[in-house]
Amino acid sequence: MRERLALLLAIALTGCSLSLDPSEFLTRDGGDQRTDGSMDSGIDGGPADGGDCRCQSASDVCVRNESGDPICQRPGAACGSCPTGYACADEACECADSATCGATCASDEDCGTRECDRIRGVCRPPLGCLNYLACEDICIDLRCAVTGDVPAGGACRSSEDCFEGLCRDGFCEPLCLYNDECGAGRTCAFLPGSLTSTCVPTPPGCETCTDEVSRCLSNGECLWGCEEQFECDEGQQCVLSANGMGCKPSPLGCGEGEVVIESAGACGLPLGCYTADDPACPVGFECRSQETLGLGNSRETGFCVAS
Repeated sequence: MRERLALLLAIALTGCSLSLDPSEFLTRDGGDQRTDGSMDSGIDGGPADGGDCRCQSASDVCVRNESGDPICQRPGAACGSCPTGYACADEACECADSATCGATCASDEDCGTRECDRIRGVCRPPLGCLNYLACEDICIDLRCAVTGDVPAGGACRSSEDCFEGLCRDGFCEPLCLYNDECGAGRTCAFLPGSLTSTCVPTPPGCETCTDEVSRCLSNGECLWGCEEQFECDEGQQCVLSANGMGCKPSPLGCGEGEVVIESAGACGLPLGCYTADDPACPVGFECRSQETLGLGNSRETGFCVAS
């Protein structure tokens, strides 16, 4: 499926100067901090390349969580009156805005499971994504993620274990765009609470969604599968709703490499972004948070939408 979508994207963007590859923002790995301030890899106890964990503000203390993510905390600040950019977490004032008070970084290894924004030199959460063509590895529920090694059908503990799939009931289920990618008795469907479609045993509400080029939304609606606008027929738009994504009529006329974000009534690019002036967003687009777009309460990541 990835090869087919990549080919379609290349055709759609022929002659277009806009790059939809934000891979320069995507990073990997991390470690834990020792009591002496040095950093462990979190794998074999050896030192990692990232060095010490430091915060932008000299008044803050940098600690690392179990995933090796650097966390900046303001000692002595009352939790009920945290400074601007901080939020109360575990009875401490913790940095909630990386651009303002987050941990500094020079490379991927400094940030644990977070990512080094090399433009601003700070660690940030994984970028948002409207489809996995915008990610280095894979897009899972509007977040760029790292794939594991477990193939489809293999046992898993979480989706991080799976290679291009989701962990459902202890087994890796493959991602899909159309029903014809799933076998007999299985349907390409969005399950409640997820915005990623996978091949699963046909849910009761999807029994009538049998067209080969369609997929079933979590509310039982059957739509032609899409990841971007250019995959839909004339008169239809590629629409992302709370139930999933598919081609259907919409009053908005979005461009070929865009999608309709139904909850916001806006056209968006698959690119993730952090701040209103994020250079990832091209001219004519602005970075809006997932919270303001009705896609969830993310404090730091959003999407490039038409301004």
